[in-house]
Amino acid sequence: MNPYKVLGVSENASQEEIRKAYLALVKKYHPDRYADGPMKDMANEKLKEINQAYEMLTKKKESSGYGGSSSYGGYGSHGHSTYSQGGYWQSQGSYSGDYAQEFSRVRSYFSQNNLNAAQSVLDNIPLLFAVGVGVGLADDRDGMAGLDALVAWLMITTLLKTDNVVKLIPGLTENGRMAFDKIGNPFIGIISGVVGALCYNRFKGTKLPEWLAFFSGKRCTVI
Repeated sequence: MNPYKVLGVSENASQEEIRKAYLALVKKYHPDRYADGPMKDMANEKLKEINQAYEMLTKKKESSGYGGSSSYGGYGSHGHSTYSQGGYWQSQGSYSGDYAQEFSRVRSYFSQNNLNAAQSVLDNIPLLFAVGVGVGLADDRDGMAGLDALVAWLMITTLLKTDNVVKLIPGLTENGRMAFDKIGNPFIGIISGVVGALCYNRFKGTKLPEWLAFFSGKRCTVI
């Protein structure tokens, strides 16, 4: 098996490019999309192949030596991996960026064939970015900043839903519609986190009139 061909990336692809291709294919071939359909078994097999290819490439990034002489770094000229099947899941840190633990958890769920749990984590990665960035940028790392980031996320993703944008811009092109269909992405999660943290840092010391004192301080930041 050629892992680069399976994931649709070049042999010079970076770890980040490999990770993005992997996540895109996981969503594309998730068996839940083919539930009770004739393609369900095919999707399961394809997902296993994608999963195996990803582990082969991430393992390759961590190791400097391979046996074999093929152009794929020693996977063998006939496409056979030099690693044992049981060794693919030993690595915990193939992706070393933010939320590496979540991505490691996704791979673990796939290895256990717990697809619903894996999908839940993948679907909520942007939200995790929002809350994590919000708390991380807060002056005192208070969890209230995470709540502010969550509110910012909900406002942005709700107001910029495709149906709402079309009402404001009737002539929106098809490419524009496609862009707003993907509004719930990690980049928007980061922006929401930044907005939430800025609001928290700016208004956490706000003093309101006595009859509104309950909403003073950190409670005011959410409003």
